Amino acid sequence: MLKLDSYREQQLGLVLKNFFPEQNKLAVLTRNFGRLDLSLTNHLSNRLASKLAITKISYGMIIGFVIPNFTNSKISGLANNSGAQVTVYNSISELEIVYLPTVLPNQLLFWHQLLELIFYTVPVSLYIPGFFEQVCLVSANLNLFSHSGQKLLILCKVLSLLGIYPVDYQNFPSELHALIRQPIDISTYQKIDLGWEPVLQRWWQTSISAHPKVYLFKTMAY
Repeated sequence: MLKLDSYREQQLGLVLKNFFPEQNKLAVLTRNFGRLDLSLTNHLSNRLASKLAITKISYGMIIGFVIPNFTNSKISGLANNSGAQVTVYNSISELEIVYLPTVLPNQLLFWHQLLELIFYTVPVSLYIPGFFEQVCLVSANLNLFSHSGQKLLILCKVLSLLGIYPVDYQNFPSELHALIRQPIDISTYQKIDLGWEPVLQRWWQTSISAHPKVYLFKTMAY
């Protein structure tokens, strides 16, 4: 079990979306706590500094930060007993940019799509062991994913981690099931047979069509 003090230590997070820069808010996939919604500490005295700092943050960056007082990111059971949920933005401090991936033009769409898929698929506060490290591995090796079959395999892997599969997944080859279940490994993904691409494309299209938030996606290249 994590100690409360661990929240006050530096955390690492991958920025999925800088969606309210005017309000200093970020969606981040963290190494230790899964996906969180964060905001810079916004006291009157440092409001301008916070806004300037947050506007320098863009999706795909790995940032370091401290959470002084952690709050569960979803609070349910409102006063009107509607059962609705309200997002709680954890205030952070000591924000710094740790790593900015080099994204070539031919990889930009794939990188944006992967981050968007994580943002709309991974629930707030859900922690998947090793997932942060796997995504960071992709981030550091984007130039190695040269063809669409490799990219499709990664996207299908993300969906499978959240239990999103084609409705007819039993009809796909068992070898593909085994490949998708494997961790994201650079050497394995580099060697993927190009003949898998049509099957992966069908797996992806069938899976994503059943995604509950597919109507929000802006990057549907595959």
